[in-house]
Amino acid sequence: METQHKGKDRSKKKVFRIAGALFLFLSVLVFLYPFMSSYINKMYDKGMIEAYESAVDDKEENEKKELLNKARIYNGTLVTAVRDPDLSADEKVRYEDVLSLTQTGQIGVIKIPKINVELPVFHEGDDNLSKGATHMKGTSFPVGGSDIHCVISAHTAYPGKIFFDDLTKLENDDYFYISILDHTYAYKVINRVKVLPEDTDRLDIEKNKDLCTLITCTPYAVNTHRLLITGERDEAQEQRLEKERESTDSREDSNNSHERSDHMDLPLIIMIVLLSLFITMIVLIFIPVFKSDKTDKKTDDLDQRYEKVMRKKRDNYSSYFEDSDEKDLSEKEDL
Repeated sequence: METQHKGKDRSKKKVFRIAGALFLFLSVLVFLYPFMSSYINKMYDKGMIEAYESAVDDKEENEKKELLNKARIYNGTLVTAVRDPDLSADEKVRYEDVLSLTQTGQIGVIKIPKINVELPVFHEGDDNLSKGATHMKGTSFPVGGSDIHCVISAHTAYPGKIFFDDLTKLENDDYFYISILDHTYAYKVINRVKVLPEDTDRLDIEKNKDLCTLITCTPYAVNTHRLLITGERDEAQEQRLEKERESTDSREDSNNSHERSDHMDLPLIIMIVLLSLFITMIVLIFIPVFKSDKTDKKTDDLDQRYEKVMRKKRDNYSSYFEDSDEKDLSEKEDL
């Protein structure tokens, strides 16, 4: 009975140790998830952006001009107010053909330095909002000109991904940039407002202005309203950026490539370090289990030997008393 009791205690200890290890394993997975998710999504965005840039490089100059002209002609057909986004089949084909370079529906790249955002921009539709930012149907394409109001939207609090989550940090005079083909359009924030989803008046085209409004849901994970961040095109800023790019092109390309690589590798380094620590914890947890198993085996062997010796002694005692009783009985019969 005592041996059985000890066996049960040892089994319980093993169960507790294994349960503790599993709990630590799940805890580390939960802790690592944001890093892994962020790393994977950034690699995905980077791949989409590089694929777009490669597609742009493959185009001849006359092809790029034709794409821009087609987009500007499309902008000229838009009415002042944002129309019903439900397009007919023909209108949808015409819309999706504008600035179409690849089969993914990507039309450009948006960059918001203040909140460290760089996302591919797609045509609206086909669940493209789960991939990055999207251009709103029925609004202008961001290709310059007057009487333009482009609208770019992206999620906030999307599971496992970060899009426009930090858009609330943008203030007046901050900049964001949209790259279409090989030109980057700069927009200076001039207004920010929170509205109801059905309030689209602030997205209307304004005479002689080149505007772009960024939209996301707010409050965070509640999504009852929409945050509108409107920027006006700043051609002087574009010229400054172009001059800086031309003057330091080769040096910046080398430095930026190195910095991007370091930045992208940081989550991977963190994951490797944390996984190493986790493996160390597992080893430290399971080594006592294995040692305990060996100790338990030795203890069991000793217990079995002890029980065998005690059983033999009991058998000897029993045999002795039986012989003694038989002898006494025999003597009594002789008398």
